Amino acid sequence: MLDDPLRDLIMKSSPQRFWQEIASRQEALYNEAYSYSFNEGLWEKPEAETVLPVVRRALFENVVRQAARVARVESLDMMHKGDNYPYVLVKCAKLVMTAHHVPGPCHFVRPAESRKQNAAVNEWLDTWVRQELLIRPLPDLRRSGNVNVLILHGQTREKMEGKEISSSFLQLAIPDADLNEYRRIYHVKDLLQSYSQQAVADKVDVRVADRARPAIRRRSK
Repeated sequence: MLDDPLRDLIMKSSPQRFWQEIASRQEALYNEAYSYSFNEGLWEKPEAETVLPVVRRALFENVVRQAARVARVESLDMMHKGDNYPYVLVKCAKLVMTAHHVPGPCHFVRPAESRKQNAAVNEWLDTWVRQELLIRPLPDLRRSGNVNVLILHGQTREKMEGKEISSSFLQLAIPDADLNEYRRIYHVKDLLQSYSQQAVADKVDVRVADRARPAIRRRSK
């Protein structure tokens, strides 16, 4: 496993169970959101297309909240600036995380004042990541402040043999302090694999204590 201090910080700060819960329920919640929006018969297709993003967002936010409870980490119900829209914020040690639906993998989130405020804690990361512009010593990740992490989720669609196939993606993006670009992006499936690799490595490194006591053999008379 290649050395990556930021990935290691995410793994150390957030339980594997948290990501497993979200990943395992992602596909089902999309299907549920679509079914509720298009198959309930309460409205027609134009209204369904308006309702779908709202329902999908509500279901995913709830999944994040429930995953936090299962993993025993802190989740907070927050409001965007202006008190016009709620969102869930999860805190795991140094990580401050929020969820965002985007059109495709690695797409940038829509600008919002609350998102800019959350991303501002990543100011110290700019120096750490851009090692070619060292003007001061690199910060120690163990002693540095919080890291804002965006949970990106969504589906991509492509046609194969005349059929439209959809596939889900789930990523972690670390934005710069000004919310202009991503400094790092990690796929959750790769992160879960890293957890497994780390668990195997830790198991191999375990040393069994030697409790054997030497016996003194006496000369027989």
